[in-house]
Amino acid sequence: MEVYKGEESPAELAEETLAEEPYRDILWKYVLANPFMWVISFANLLVYTLRYAVMTWGPMFLHQAKGFSKIQAGFLQSGSEMGGLVGALIAGFVTDRYFKGRAGRVCVIAMALLAVVVHLFRISPKEAKLASARCSS
Repeated sequence: MEVYKGEESPAELAEETLAEEPYRDILWKYVLANPFMWVISFANLLVYTLRYAVMTWGPMFLHQAKGFSKIQAGFLQSGSEMGGLVGALIAGFVTDRYFKGRAGRVCVIAMALLAVVVHLFRISPKEAKLASARCSS
């Protein structure tokens, strides 16, 4: 394909890069010394910490603190995972359609929305159960 389009192949690009700078210099210059990489890495750490906390402690919190049955808590937990899947697809569409591939802006919006949802989840009263979450246990 590269020959057809008149572009360099990935192997040729790799050879040029290796000839110009050693790997450790590239690693230091573009990764370790880049503050944006640290911000992205820290944000990713927070998102995964939140995801695993919700995945492991969420059902127990719903059962003990909010009064849901174990079955209801499990259904809501699986809904959280499905929401993440649908949210990722929507975020990809929005990134391409409205932000012209600038995914950073969409990630910031998604993280802000996630923070709001988690806060509302935490402060919601015990009586505020969704009708769809009421299933027989």
